[in-house]
Amino acid sequence: MTTSLWQMLGVEVPIVQAPIGNAGCPELVAAVCEAGALGTLSVTWRPLPEVRRVIREVRDGPSVLRY
Repeated sequence: MTTSLWQMLGVEVPIVQAPIGNAGCPELVAAVCEAGALGTLSVTWRPLPEVRRVIREVRDGPSVLRY
């Protein structure tokens, strides 16, 4: 299954990893993205400096995550 959204995001596998609180760490997001699915971070409960840090960690992760 493919959609224009999946193509735009570079998703190969139509699976979305739920943002599961503090278990949704940058390492999990990276692993999900490496597998070709869509990884997400839960940031609503994190203080702003930590939100920036975890987003930066995901962006600086494996080359598959760099856009």
